This record gives sequence, C-alpha cells and structure tokens, in this order.
Amino acid sequence: MKGSGEETEKAINDRTIKMQKTDLTKEQYDGLVAAIFSIIIRKGPKATTMDYVAQRLGMSKRTLYEIFGSKDEMLAEVIVSHRTIHGAKIKEIVSRTANMMEAIANVFLYHIEFISEVNPKFFFDMDVRYHALRDKYESSAHFSKYMLEACQEGVRQGVFRTDVNYPVTIDMVRVQMESLKRMEEFFPAGISLGEALGTIGIGFLRCIASHKGMYQLDKISHRFISPHTPAVILDKSQKERGDSSLRNKVTNNSATDLRKQG
Repeated sequence: MKGSGEETEKAINDRTIKMQKTDLTKEQYDGLVAAIFSIIIRKGPKATTMDYVAQRLGMSKRTLYEIFGSKDEMLAEVIVSHRTIHGAKIKEIVSRTANMMEAIANVFLYHIEFISEVNPKFFFDMDVRYHALRDKYESSAHFSKYMLEACQEGVRQGVFRTDVNYPVTIDMVRVQMESLKRMEEFFPAGISLGEALGTIGIGFLRCIASHKGMYQLDKISHRFISPHTPAVILDKSQKERGDSSLRNKVTNNSATDLRKQG
C-alpha cells in the first residue's frame, strides 16, 4: 500500500500531465475544478454526466475526457481538490480571528453557507453509489481532532468552560451534523439544512462558553439567525435585551444611590 506522500506526488504528477495536454495553467485548472464541484453538489454525483458538465461549462466533451479520463476520475479529482481548498479556507478563517469562540463560530457559518447550496442527493449518492470516495470529502477523525484542539485552545484563552467533557460533546455534534446530511426528508416543512446546522452550531457554542466566551458569542450570535425568522421574533428578542440592559442600569444606579445615602 502506498504512503500518503507517494499518493500526493502521483496526484501532482497526473495533474501536471493533464494540464500540459490541455494547455491549462494551474489557475485555469483550479477554476475548472471549482466550477465542476459546484455542479456536482447542486445536481448530485449520479445525475452529473460528462455531457451536462461540458454543456454547462461551454466546452467539448472530448476536452473534458482529455483532462479527466472518465467521470469517476473527474469526481475523485474534483472532490479531493475541494477538500484541500476547504481545509485552506478553514485555516484562513481561524487565522483572522482573535479567539477560538469567534473562530469556531465563523467556521460553523462557513459550513452553513456551504451546506445551504448542497442538493441532498449529493450525500445520498456518495453514501450509496460512490461510497469509496466518502473518505475523500469528509473525515470524522480529522473533524474530532481539529475541534478538540480548538476547544482546548479556547479553554486556555478563557472563552470556553473547563467543566465540559469535550471529546464526547464534539462527537455528539459530529453525529448531529452527519445526520443532517442524510435526513432532510424528515425535517418539518420550512426548515433547511442550513437552518438546522445553525441551530446545532449556536447550541454547541452556548454549551461550552465561559462568561468571557458568552460575551464574545453575544456579539456574533445574530449571524446564526436565519433570514426566514419572523421579524416579530427578532424585534421581541432585541427589545428584551434592551429592557434587560435598562433594568441592570437602573438596579446599579439604585444601589449606588443607597450606598451614598448610607
């Protein structure tokens, strides 16, 4: 069995050969892969034919076969490339944030945006027809390891609680996320995958937030609210926060007055 280094080198060599055959630059090739991935997630792997891809991208089917060789090879190459791009995007998101509360919240928001565009047939096809490719686009072990390291850093920063069983909590979140990909038909009408993932994400963050972390989360939690949420609920929520702030201010002022009188 080949090591991951040999496989990576082979993939790079294969890509270089194909780029030379079709006179594509790396930027053009990467753009082509991104465009094909967008088609696959919206149509589903099974329904994505070489004819359809060529038609959508305005290129000949012959050229598409010269680049990828077959539909299965195209699927594998595009999905592997997307996973690399996906990982780089997450690293970029984390590097731009000041603390792990904000970082994980933004990673959840990135996943929400992505999953909102995915046809549920994509997950069904990957499970049933292209099961061998599943490890190429998702890794439960990688998710759990990354999240555990992020949470441990959040504890050190003081934004996450110290009294949480993080390995179990993270695995429970992972199970919920996996269930979303394969159970959309059981959702109540009007609830999308993105909305459900948003609810899971904000619930997880509130569960592990320290007092300091909750302060950070309150500043960005509104981004998890779906645009479909009735305005009356948002108005009520905002009013309640305003009333609470006013009550706290009045209480603090009253306490100050009493101390002065005393």
